[in-house]
Amino acid sequence: MINFQTVDVGTDIDRVADNLESIQITWVSGLAALAVLVAGIVVARLARKYIRALGERTQLASPEVFVAASRLVFYTIVIYAFGAATGLLGFEVVPLLSMLGLVTIIVALGLRPFFENFAAGITLQTRRPFDPGDQVSLGEYEGTVLDVNARAVVVETMGGELVHVPNRSVMDNPIVNYTAVETRRSMLDVGLAYGTDLSRAENVLRAAVQATAGVVADPPVRVFVHTFDNSTINAAIWFWHEPEIATAWAVRHQVAVNAKLTLDEAGITIAFPQRVLWRGDANSEIPGPATP
Repeated sequence: MINFQTVDVGTDIDRVADNLESIQITWVSGLAALAVLVAGIVVARLARKYIRALGERTQLASPEVFVAASRLVFYTIVIYAFGAATGLLGFEVVPLLSMLGLVTIIVALGLRPFFENFAAGITLQTRRPFDPGDQVSLGEYEGTVLDVNARAVVVETMGGELVHVPNRSVMDNPIVNYTAVETRRSMLDVGLAYGTDLSRAENVLRAAVQATAGVVADPPVRVFVHTFDNSTINAAIWFWHEPEIATAWAVRHQVAVNAKLTLDEAGITIAFPQRVLWRGDANSEIPGPATP
């Protein structure tokens, strides 16, 4: 069972009104309240200045995080100082704080998307799964990180588009940082004819890919025969290269070109879908090196 409770705001308003009618401010209480308020503002400004200076000296998070934190601390101290000052003047602080809390809840609900993105932005800038300049994949977007602000991660895609990905969306999806490592792996699938000498094809492909510009020597190129399809024996070539997105595309292109040229020179066929009719008797030809 769910129980709903209501807040009687009218009672607090009546209490505030009655309290205002009964207040008698003296010179002593007025000066004391003013002194508390001024002292609170001074402390708040010093705290704001210290937090911003701390952000400039450390690399724990983006300077924007420290700026936002300094503002939050500043206004919190000022509000407490204001409450203390009004208490010295004879105001009942509890009804005022109750009304202020209600207004704060209403504003927070209205600005919920902003606060969610802000909190996610603080997490991103604190944990740092990527930094400006890194090349990443964020959901459906892939490119270079330009900035991480209070609302979004700014990414420049390989197509030259400037995309602002909301921080909450970034946190809710896998983050792939390509440039966090020195090399990354790509794969090329090659469909070989069933009559192919697989050992020879493996050696030819490995040598061709290893000699391709942009392919690193360590880890070495690896070739795996992994599936037998209707018309092909499929070989997967693993090779490593530098992690940048443009480099990956260029190396993959060159690997595919070199693999095709080298296989042609070696007389090894890259198969295509085909059908072979076999009568089923021992004297008929069947594809591949088979024994009748």
